[in-house]
Amino acid sequence: MSSALNKLLTLAVPDPNTVKKEAVLTAYKDTADHLVDLVKCTPDNKLDLMGEQEAWIAQWEKAMEGLVLTSLAIAKAGLVLPLKDDMCQAVTEGERWAKL
Repeated sequence: MSSALNKLLTLAVPDPNTVKKEAVLTAYKDTADHLVDLVKCTPDNKLDLMGEQEAWIAQWEKAMEGLVLTSLAIAKAGLVLPLKDDMCQAVTEGERWAKL
């Protein structure tokens, strides 16, 4: 096989590692965006909103579980991602509600 044909085949076939990394990064971004959205709709700490608070906490726990699973996939893929400021705020808010 000629060198030029080899290069064309290499360009035509996507690198499975690159595709996998892009999928993992997309999943992480979707999960992080969901956490930020949850923080934006945090219910007030009022007695008459206990039902909403419990529902919010359940959503938060599920979203955090998704973030942990995504983080494990990121580590397996050999990627390192910094937490953005809004993610840090989201984690802090979730920890505050988990203590209630």
